[in-house]
Amino acid sequence: MKEQREILERINWDYLIILDACRADYFEWCNNIEGEYHRVLSNSSCTQEWLKNNEKYARESIVFAGNPQISLYWKEIAKCLVEVWDFGWSEEHSTVLPNTVTDIAISTAKPKSIIWYMQPHFPAIGRIKLTPYLSKEKSKYYFADTLVEKMLKNREITLDQYKIAYWENLRKVLGEVQRLLDHLSGTIIITADHGEFLGEKDRFLHPCGLKDKELIEVPLLLIEKRNNV
Repeated sequence: MKEQREILERINWDYLIILDACRADYFEWCNNIEGEYHRVLSNSSCTQEWLKNNEKYARESIVFAGNPQISLYWKEIAKCLVEVWDFGWSEEHSTVLPNTVTDIAISTAKPKSIIWYMQPHFPAIGRIKLTPYLSKEKSKYYFADTLVEKMLKNREITLDQYKIAYWENLRKVLGEVQRLLDHLSGTIIITADHGEFLGEKDRFLHPCGLKDKELIEVPLLLIEKRNNV
């Protein structure tokens, strides 16, 4: 299996689209976007690790940050950081909605941009809504998915509901990525920072420092799109 970093460094991409916490297997089941697909190995099992391990991309790119963690680790080093999580925060959903990221990227993204969506990372914003309240400021240090995990362990939701909620988050964000692609031209990569435990061996979320396949096997879709905008 190829290393994600090797492909990102080898290809002179114009746009790098990150789906936060997106597992390769769920992406393969859900995705309808055409391109050259690879299942690849991330060098990280959590966002913090990915941001630390891949700082070079921040220095070279315009970063559209749907995840508040990006501001903690890349604010001082990014070539240009657009804090979508800050001005686009949804109090109702305790997260940044994918359509907000898409709208901002459509209007301002240029070649050599990283467009980072929060989904399929929890909170869940589909038909099954798992959105425990978390303020914008606290979201940089605490994680709504940890609160969702407590709901699961307290039997407020079932494991099936948990998986469906993740699936629906992924479907929503892929729909927004497709809308974004209609406005982009060039070499585009869609990938993820890490995956997610969804109940395997009674484990959940995405702890740092692990090498389990559910966490480090992520999708990478390469799209060549010229003169179509």
